Amino acid sequence: MVVAAHPDDETLGAGASLAEAARITLVHVTDGAELLLIARLKGFSNRARYAEARRGELERAFSLLPAETEFIPLGFRDQQAASHIAEAAKALCTAIGEANPDIILTHAFEGGHPDHDATAMAVHLAWRSLGTPAPLYEMALYHRSGGKNRFGTFIPQPDIDPVCIRLSSEAKAHKAAMLAAFASQRGTLAKFPLDGECFRPAPHYDFTAPPHPGPLYYEAHLLPMTWRLWQGLARRAVREFEDGTRHSHASDGLLRLASRLKNLATPH
Repeated sequence: MVVAAHPDDETLGAGASLAEAARITLVHVTDGAELLLIARLKGFSNRARYAEARRGELERAFSLLPAETEFIPLGFRDQQAASHIAEAAKALCTAIGEANPDIILTHAFEGGHPDHDATAMAVHLAWRSLGTPAPLYEMALYHRSGGKNRFGTFIPQPDIDPVCIRLSSEAKAHKAAMLAAFASQRGTLAKFPLDGECFRPAPHYDFTAPPHPGPLYYEAHLLPMTWRLWQGLARRAVREFEDGTRHSHASDGLLRLASRLKNLATPH
């Protein structure tokens, strides 16, 4: 299972490696359609048409892979995932339980894009709630540490060594063909190297502490998110998810009790 914020994130981070999978469950937290102004600048009359185009691009990209792929869109708006972390985590609990994946791959928490960080947090909440049902790994995309934009690498974590795969010319060509399907994102995708893909076991993050000192990538690039706003949303998400989990467990307990009472009342 790959859980990504936007259609194309999974291809950027793991497109070549996914070519070796037999079956993929691909969950997208957002529809990938940015603000109406951006949609119109890219030639779409509204966000709905932009989102539809992005779904089509994703399907064309994955038609180039041999794997059987199941697409699960959660449907939150682009750049709004941080306001829906608890909801996304609850949906992921269901998706993970139904798919029963051998491995889960998602974003690192590195301050690159608020939707990436929100997706990472939602996955971690669901994963911990389910009792770590499968190994959790993350893919390298981008961040801004040390005052520089960095692509295709991780912020180092103590005692965790990433595995970086250098792509063959054939693998690079195949990944480039997948990325070419995302025509609406051509300018953004051109920033990323195609030489390799990096993965690592997911660390235990504190999502209410900044991932690195200094301005985060989304702050430096003037996205409508700041660290203080993120921190407040992350704290709220923890409360909402924990409250929802407690309510769910209580409901399950009442259902089990009702079933036992019914069985006791049934004549044998």
